Amino acid sequence: MPLHTLIAPEQQRAILQSLLAIYEKEGWLPDAWVAGDFGSIQGGTNVDVVFADAVAKDLGGFDQEQALKALRHHAEHPSDNPKKQGRYLEDYLKLGYVTSSSAKGATSRSLEYAYNDFCIAKVAEAAGDTATARKYRKRSQGVFKLFNKEAGHFWAKDQSGNWQPDITTENLRKDHWNDPYFYEATPLPTAAMYPTICGGLSNGTEARKFISNTWIVCCWTPGLTSVMNCSSCCPISTFMRVGRIKPLKPFSI
Repeated sequence: MPLHTLIAPEQQRAILQSLLAIYEKEGWLPDAWVAGDFGSIQGGTNVDVVFADAVAKDLGGFDQEQALKALRHHAEHPSDNPKKQGRYLEDYLKLGYVTSSSAKGATSRSLEYAYNDFCIAKVAEAAGDTATARKYRKRSQGVFKLFNKEAGHFWAKDQSGNWQPDITTENLRKDHWNDPYFYEATPLPTAAMYPTICGGLSNGTEARKFISNTWIVCCWTPGLTSVMNCSSCCPISTFMRVGRIKPLKPFSI
């Protein structure tokens, strides 16, 4: 959709208006809308990203205050059916992250929620609601409780704040869409999907080191990534964007 915003702005405005019309009728913004009904949500409420992209590019053509109201609804109100509407909020609002007691793919879902909250903050800024923008920026930082410095990547915690055992850079299940901590992709490429996550590490040097190491590992470790999985394609894109990192010089292994 970021490209669509640039090359087909009128169509994109119509899409945003349709999303808000669905919210007004159904009470929730859709993350997946299939054949006139809510489809299954794979991770976060990434409709947040769509609206943030629109305000970042000054697209216009929709009511920003209405959009912010709709985004805040699924970010603050528990859903009876978070598989299709809203979020798994019980742990996230209390702890700052999702646990596997609440949902599968708990850590990757936490990373997405954090990025989604950052995007809501951008929409709030555009709407002139500075208090809400501050609230969501702060809330998006909770996910860093899941960054294990010793391991060098994000992992999972339980509801008491303890690290889950057997830290690894691989999925715990072969059917990775049912993995307790990381949906589809493994820990390294999952975190590298989100520029704001990487940029939120303690300083620019740490962020660059994390992305550089992740990029090298993901690209050169057999079996760690898969071209069949869109999440695995993201580290390279993020590597090029975070902190305006320049491409690495050719190297040998």
